Amino acid sequence: PILLIWDNVLSRIDGIILISFFLFYIFWLFSKKDRFTKVCEDEQPIQKSFQESLKGVIKVVFCLAIFALASDMIVRSASFFAESFDLPIMTIGLFIVALGNCAPETFFAISTAKKGMGWMILGAIMGSIVSQSTLVIGIVSILHPITITDLSPFLIARIFLFIAIFFFFIFTRTGHHITKKESVFLLFIYIFFIISEVLFN
Repeated sequence: PILLIWDNVLSRIDGIILISFFLFYIFWLFSKKDRFTKVCEDEQPIQKSFQESLKGVIKVVFCLAIFALASDMIVRSASFFAESFDLPIMTIGLFIVALGNCAPETFFAISTAKKGMGWMILGAIMGSIVSQSTLVIGIVSILHPITITDLSPFLIARIFLFIAIFFFFIFTRTGHHITKKESVFLLFIYIFFIISEVLFN
């Protein structure tokens, strides 16, 4: 998105381009499904009744409703903090809203890590990054084009994003897992990101 928004406007055409990238990504994933398939030795066929399936659907709908309500509350809270403390809405979005947005992913990652399913964490994180930077922004820009007056916060955020991704892949390639020391290093990258945003914006 940073290339498309270089003219300070993310138009409907840009949104269509972003959604096209997302669809291409999904198509690529399905074309490489054998590569991303995890083989389970003791896999048992799962048989569920209609009532159990219906309960699952109801739970999903209920959770989506809660997420929608929580999203509205986060937006209202962000606007309140921005007006009360005279803070740029961009700063609120980068910190408060971003932390609230990644909270479900954090709990999911902790839960799956305890179960020894680190591969699922990687898939969830990468899927979230791709979907939010293409599908979500694409849909929003189609519904309401986005105009940005100052790109500097985005540039700093993207620089730190690339740095974090670079070291993340190095850590996963070397030992095929991330140690506690490497996790602390990634955490410090986020702390330096916060400091940079506060100092330079």
